[in-house]
Amino acid sequence: MEKFDRKFIIWLAGFVDGEGCVRIGKYCRKDRNSKGYTAELLISNTNFEVLYFIKQTIGAGNINCQKRKENDFRKDVYQYRIRAKNCRELLAQLLPFLKIKGQLAKLVIEMPRGNSGNHEVFKKIETIQENYFNRLKNFNLKGRREVMPNAKS
Repeated sequence: MEKFDRKFIIWLAGFVDGEGCVRIGKYCRKDRNSKGYTAELLISNTNFEVLYFIKQTIGAGNINCQKRKENDFRKDVYQYRIRAKNCRELLAQLLPFLKIKGQLAKLVIEMPRGNSGNHEVFKKIETIQENYFNRLKNFNLKGRREVMPNAKS
């Protein structure tokens, strides 16, 4: 992935902090009868054009539309998603400027990838990935948490 313009990265970091979701996605590997984990960045918005601009600038990812039900008068929501290697490389560029989701991004970047053909090595990596997945899940628990211990209420 190319290195993006500093102004774009700073703008995108703010957008991700406000509208984004940094996560480790969990999926089933049918061919191996096991779990897999992947880095993901999702950005949801009702404005398709801004997400299309992000996708075109980055040159990776996809956009899906979550249509509202017929009797729901809210706008449709669009979601930009980038995964795996492209996600990690983008998060590495965003990391210095992320104020809210920086710790999440760091965990996602640090999570080892499971590309080994060796079954024993793959199982060890899978266990480590599951640990990262659970650590990231704890960041997103609802309820009051002390995020910044020295901050005044």
